[in-house]
Amino acid sequence: METKFRIMLVDKSFMDVFLSRKLKDKFGFHWERRTVNNSLYRYDNFPDTNWQSLSTYPHHFHNGTDKKVENAPFSKRPLEGFRDFMEFVRKKMAGEKDENRGEGELC
Repeated sequence: METKFRIMLVDKSFMDVFLSRKLKDKFGFHWERRTVNNSLYRYDNFPDTNWQSLSTYPHHFHNGTDKKVENAPFSKRPLEGFRDFMEFVRKKMAGEKDENRGEGELC
């Protein structure tokens, strides 16, 4: 990967975005949460042969850990896939915020 940038999130987690200039449409979106709750989420299309049995291969989704890999639920196009992944992050963070809200606490 030649291009990488990091997005710092309010819960102290971060997202790394990888884009290849040499390999057309190769990308990876990685949400690192090990310091928050020991999880990570990654959507990429690098042709890792460990995941070639998936119907969306080479696109695949690491759902919570490096080992739990599933069919990619996001767009295969880099820009749309990034938007989809960011929406996943937003919903996940909003859901955790709701779960952590105390009884009787006002919104």
